[in-house]
Amino acid sequence: MNFVLRDRCGRIMAVAREPDMSEVSGWTSIASDDPEFVAFLDSMHPAEGHSRGPADARTGDVEATDAGLIRVLEDLVNLLVERGVIRFTDLPPPAQAKLTERLNKRAELRKLVLLDDESDVI
Repeated sequence: MNFVLRDRCGRIMAVAREPDMSEVSGWTSIASDDPEFVAFLDSMHPAEGHSRGPADARTGDVEATDAGLIRVLEDLVNLLVERGVIRFTDLPPPAQAKLTERLNKRAELRKLVLLDDESDVI
């Protein structure tokens, strides 16, 4: 079930799956396929459509930073290993496998870039 909160003009200004009735009154239920509801969700994430639920709308910004944070953590682990603070073998085997896989993929990308750069010189 979805709930909406409307402004004075009757336009949807907030959506929730389980509104906190103690904080704000005026929440009303709405069907997931209601055209106004769908249009509101589309306006929040125009490139993505309404495939994401209203509860996921706030997590989109956090998820957008995940790739960058993963790279920072990967570099941090590599730095700690290089400086001898930890040993690579101290990490759990699944973490070792993921880091090794990423290291190999990044090495492959560097080779592809270098090959592409050389072809531009000729």
